[in-house]
Amino acid sequence: MNFAQIRAFYYVFREGGVGRAAHMLNVSQPTISQHLKALEAEADVRLFERRGRGLVLTADGAQVFAAVERMMRAAADVEDALANEGSLDGGHLRVVSDSPPLSVRLLKRFRDRHRNVAVSITVASKATIMARLEDGEADVGITVEPTLGVDFIGLPLQSEGLALCVWRDHPLTRMRHVGVGVLEDEVLLMREASSRTRGLVEQALAQLGISPRETVEIGDREALREAVAAKIGVTAFAMSECPPDPRLHYLPIHQAEVSLVLHEHLVFRKRIRARPEVAAFIEIAREYGAAGMARDGRVLPRRTGRGQEPGSAS
Repeated sequence: MNFAQIRAFYYVFREGGVGRAAHMLNVSQPTISQHLKALEAEADVRLFERRGRGLVLTADGAQVFAAVERMMRAAADVEDALANEGSLDGGHLRVVSDSPPLSVRLLKRFRDRHRNVAVSITVASKATIMARLEDGEADVGITVEPTLGVDFIGLPLQSEGLALCVWRDHPLTRMRHVGVGVLEDEVLLMREASSRTRGLVEQALAQLGISPRETVEIGDREALREAVAAKIGVTAFAMSECPPDPRLHYLPIHQAEVSLVLHEHLVFRKRIRARPEVAAFIEIAREYGAAGMARDGRVLPRRTGRGQEPGSAS
C-alpha cells in the first residue's frame, strides 16, 4: 500500500469516477484503475459497489475513506502550515472566474476573515482563465473541468445542473422539468463558443442526435435574458445563474442518457500556493468543497462517455 494508491481512491470518490480522478491528477485512467485494484487486493476489501445509476462506498470502503480523508486533511494542514509563513495584514489577490455567483460566495467568506487583503475578480472564459494563470496575470481561477498540467493544482468546489430559461407564458411552463428533446421545437439562444454552458448543451445535443429548430448566438448573460423575455428563443443557464425575474421561468433539465452537470474547481499554480493570501483562499475553497460533498451525500453519479469507470488535495 502506498500514497499513490490512497490518493487515487480519495480522488475517485471526490471526483465521481476514474476518468475525472485521472484528469485531476494528470495521469492515465489505467493508472488510476491499477492503483484501485492494488489497494483492494492489499486490503482484501471491496471499496465500491454499483447502486442504480451510481456508485456507493461499501461498508469497508466507507471505513477506509474515513481514514483516508483524515490523512488527506492532515497532508493539507501540513501544506497550509508551510504556506502560511507570511502575514495577512495586506496583499492583493487576483481571482478570475467563469462563475460570478460562486466567486462572490467565496469572496464573502474570504472577506469575513481577511478584510485587509485587497481582492479583484474578473469574469472570463475557461481558456482565458487558464491563460491568465499561466502568464501570472491572475493568482487563482474558478472554472469548469480545468485541464491541468504538472504545474497546476485543482480543488473541487461544487457541481450544479442546468435549467432551461423560457418566457413566463411559454407552453413549457406547465412542466416541472424538461429533457433535451424539447429543444427540437425551439429557437435556442447560445453564448459564445467558449461558454461552459454552451459546450455542455452542444455535447448533449450531439450525443442524442438532436438539432434545435434554429440557433442564435448572443454573447452576454443579461442580453440572453432580455432576448428570452422578448420571446426570441430559449436558453440554458447554470442553476446558480437563474435570478428571480417575473418575465422568465426556469425549468431544471433532466436527461438520463447524458451528464448535464458543471463541475467547478479552484485552480492555481503550485509555485504560488505559499503566498499567504493564496493559501488563505485555498483553505476557504477546501472548506467550501468539503461542505458541498457532505451535502451531496455519498452516491457518485455515473458518467457517460469518457470516465465511465468507477474510480483534492494538492
